[in-house]
Amino acid sequence: MSSIYLRVLLCIPIASLIPLSFCRSTPARAQHASKENTVAVVRKEASEPGWSIRVNVSPGEPSLLDRLVLQFTVEADSILEHRDPELIVAPEFFSIYRELESLESSDSKTQVWQVIVTPNRVGKVTLPRLAIPFVKREGSSNTPSGTERGIMASPLMDIEIVGNTDAVDLSSIQGAELESPSRVGDSQWMWLVAIGAIAMAILAWVAWLALRVWRRHRKKVETPEGYATRMLDVLLSEKLPEENRFQEFYIRLTAIVRQFIEKKTGLHAPELTTEEFWIATRQTPYLSPEWSQSLHAFLSSADVVKFGGQRPDPGAVATAVRTARDVIDCFALDRKNGGGDH
Repeated sequence: MSSIYLRVLLCIPIASLIPLSFCRSTPARAQHASKENTVAVVRKEASEPGWSIRVNVSPGEPSLLDRLVLQFTVEADSILEHRDPELIVAPEFFSIYRELESLESSDSKTQVWQVIVTPNRVGKVTLPRLAIPFVKREGSSNTPSGTERGIMASPLMDIEIVGNTDAVDLSSIQGAELESPSRVGDSQWMWLVAIGAIAMAILAWVAWLALRVWRRHRKKVETPEGYATRMLDVLLSEKLPEENRFQEFYIRLTAIVRQFIEKKTGLHAPELTTEEFWIATRQTPYLSPEWSQSLHAFLSSADVVKFGGQRPDPGAVATAVRTARDVIDCFALDRKNGGGDH
């Protein structure tokens, strides 16, 4: 069966303290107004001393357009004692979507039950009914003079379920006051916009947090080789030799190499001279004799520039840079006992 669209609210206050078999039937025809998203309200008054049942019939939320929400409001005075109600549903007309449940009420004399049903067909259908066994005491509740037992029930009420139309026709309800249809749904859009904005803010915060975690993880897992290579590239991009800033260039170049070797070997000797640092590195298992001599020559030539004020030619600068990069690239591969091809 195709989806059934509903946009009509019937509010019918009904009073009936008679057995179920004597309840009256009130036919009604309700059609859907899809384009204007309207709600028609019908009010019909009826009352009996001591109690009343009010039936509210409305369509479901926008996501449940093929559902009907029925609310039964029971108001009774203190001499009426009623037990849990029963729902009478004709299965050929409706299926239970959400079971009968009790809702909060405004006072102790009022009880509200709600059920959500799904129409099983179009056309004229009979709404589910609420039946409540009751005991009514004559006189006051403290000194009852007699009791009356029965069933309090909502009357038979028929409506017509139709497909997608552009009108609401409730003229068949006799003696009813029909209020002007009112626009609904604007608040729903406001809620959707608010929820969307909150969701976007949460997603942005999660993305920012994930980026921070990724950056921290990246820094933590960066290898000594990767860090030294990155620092060397930064130094070369500044083009200090072209500006004749040789002393600054060699100080930073040797610092990169020394810090790299310290991280690889665990050697921490920032105060050692070049000669003392070279002797200390020879005690580690990472350098072959050939690489040890190459490192010594690199550090010694750099000292001449750093402390002697020598101005190296471009070829000497290129050799120093190549030696530093070779140390970074091949340091871990050349072991004292393993040897290497360099």
